[in-house]
Amino acid sequence: MDESNCRDLPQSCNRLRSGRCLAAQASARLASLLVCSLTLVLAQVLRKVGIEIVRIEGHTDNVGSAESNVALPQRRAASVAREFAREGWPDKAMATKGFGRTKPVGDNRSSGGGAENRRVVIIVPAQ
Repeated sequence: MDESNCRDLPQSCNRLRSGRCLAAQASARLASLLVCSLTLVLAQVLRKVGIEIVRIEGHTDNVGSAESNVALPQRRAASVAREFAREGWPDKAMATKGFGRTKPVGDNRSSGGGAENRRVVIIVPAQ
């Protein structure tokens, strides 16, 4: 499994495309150091403004088997949850779910659309 802690990514990985937390095809590893930094800052800011619960959703494109497209988005969501945990978020405050390719935001027929679908979404539920 190609996963790592954000702090282990090389400094040269510093691009964020489309303003989304994108992942490489068939990978649960966060896409760049900048994305990791934004994830860590978001975890800190949400705590400071009193947000105590988040839902972290993983998504993917339509490439690969149905089986891998179910497991991979869950691993992507778990990668982000690990970064939140490093910032002091308890496991019980984070719900993770992988949606596979069921909720595309981009057109999977293009490489750009497929890249947009390989994403993680952090949702603050109404309290």
